[in-house]
Amino acid sequence: MSIKEYFQEWIVHYARAKDVIARKITNIEKNKFRSDVFIEYKDKKHIYFVEPFLKNTSDVLEKIRKSKKEAGEDSRSTLIVVNTLENLNVIVSSFDKLAEFDPHFSIIFVNPFSGLDTKWMIFPSTHSIIGEKASLQRGLKSLFETVETTTEKEFEERLKKEK
Repeated sequence: MSIKEYFQEWIVHYARAKDVIARKITNIEKNKFRSDVFIEYKDKKHIYFVEPFLKNTSDVLEKIRKSKKEAGEDSRSTLIVVNTLENLNVIVSSFDKLAEFDPHFSIIFVNPFSGLDTKWMIFPSTHSIIGEKASLQRGLKSLFETVETTTEKEFEERLKKEK
């Protein structure tokens, strides 16, 4: 199983667990509208994108823009990344661009093998409104530290052991 396939399954499980009470999910499809997972709820659409190890945010934001045109401009979007220091640095360095992208855009940092929490999440638009720019890096680093950090190599090795 590839990392992308692993996270596609993780997203489906995550969404179903969040929906266990409300029961608003009507459809889940993988690889639809250029997204990795498309989830339709009774009252909204949500597109998820897996980019485990970011090099930049420009490419993924363009992919999300195109997907939203196909799925519907009102679609919510989430980027899934592995909780690595490199990913945090990419997000911090392009935070202004991410904050301006879409008020319903979120990023989930994940390490399913963490002995602490396994994920943390931000909405860049909201975070930029309520947070101070001077303390952005420190604030994100505090959230980052709630989940054990990993590296691309460690993550891939751990995933191979899980098979």
